[in-house]
Amino acid sequence: MSARARLRKALGAAEWILNAGVLAYAVLFLATLWRGGDLFEFDFLGVHVSASDPGKPLAILFGLVFVRFCLSLEKKNLALFLSSILFAGLLAEGLLRVLPVPLADRPALSAWRRPSPTLGYELIPGLSGRAASRYEVSVNSQGLRDRERPIEKPPGVVRVVALGDSFTFGMGLPAQETYVRRLEGLLRGRGLPADVVNGGVIGYNLYQSLTWFKDKGVRYQPDLVIYFFFMDDAEGCNNPECVRHYYDEAVSGRIKEYRKPAVEGATRSHLYNFIVNVYTQFANRLRFLTVDWIRTVERRREHFDRLNRSFLTDAGKVAVFSQNLASLQAAVTGSGAKLLVVLVPDAAQLFNPPMQNTNRVLSGLCRGFGIPFLDMTEVFERETDVSRLYLFPVDAHTSARGDAVIASEVLEKIRADRLLPFPAPRPAPAAKGR
Repeated sequence: MSARARLRKALGAAEWILNAGVLAYAVLFLATLWRGGDLFEFDFLGVHVSASDPGKPLAILFGLVFVRFCLSLEKKNLALFLSSILFAGLLAEGLLRVLPVPLADRPALSAWRRPSPTLGYELIPGLSGRAASRYEVSVNSQGLRDRERPIEKPPGVVRVVALGDSFTFGMGLPAQETYVRRLEGLLRGRGLPADVVNGGVIGYNLYQSLTWFKDKGVRYQPDLVIYFFFMDDAEGCNNPECVRHYYDEAVSGRIKEYRKPAVEGATRSHLYNFIVNVYTQFANRLRFLTVDWIRTVERRREHFDRLNRSFLTDAGKVAVFSQNLASLQAAVTGSGAKLLVVLVPDAAQLFNPPMQNTNRVLSGLCRGFGIPFLDMTEVFERETDVSRLYLFPVDAHTSARGDAVIASEVLEKIRADRLLPFPAPRPAPAAKGR
């Protein structure tokens, strides 16, 4: 068989494979839409295929169609077609660098944390970019999603340090809509010159928040520390040995997230930024249109039911969590501040008493230690439409409405328990007689 015949046969096989791929991903895309954006998975000829986002099979489908179209062209036409695409790409890159296009001038955040020997990981100082193409994230020089502020407390200022995970970080929201920034505004609106430091980091558990506070947070000289608890805060590394092992794995590159990208500086391309950000927004929009709130919450109930039962039945885990909570209280009171614990509920916990057993355990621990405690579950359940409190289906975190409710309730708790020195209200001016 001649080389040309072998090439023709290989191209025919490639075309057949691509045709099959196009058909398979077209079916997969339609199936994910039909399933409402839920996880769609199956095994085919020993290969496991899954998709949890309608945008992913659509993107792959587009790529397969593009390659299939290229194979159908003659060499001369193919060269002309690819040259046209290259020219159009260079022209688009130039225009996007000149024109003020928000989706092009900021890269999508592909890496937002770096290894830390004491915390496992921490936010990258100076990080700036667009997260999920929906909201801006800026990390200050201290490694916090916060504005630049002096570490030493200015005279006359009341300092509050907020600890927690992605809810406190404000995942899914612009910084000004998070409950940390809203609380600062509410405190100032009540006449209190307050600084609220956002110490929330995505994925942090109680041990990491405790370690960060003892190492860095205490230097902010807080008057009040608020620990925002989420029901997976007892999970993960809870001791220095575990954290150090994670750090060693990250530094060695055995954890994929910390490996350097294959193409250094790829996100400097405005066209690349634009394509990634537009795709992410499109995929999120597809998910928003197809995912059902009720089914999403049901899936989260299945997931968090394991954490709920684990926290209740594992005496060792509760003991470690209790010890870390006591250590946090000691560190806070030792710095001259007060501690408030606030439970932020997952949507799966609302109107679900068995899933609220974790709430009762935490409430009992706080009561035993004499720590003021605020459970937002009942407050959320009083809302007319609880779906407005979360970013479902795009995100499982609290929405701007949810964060506004949290900030308002935290303010009232601070006032009721006199955790901060609010100024006395000014007396109303006496009415002048005629």
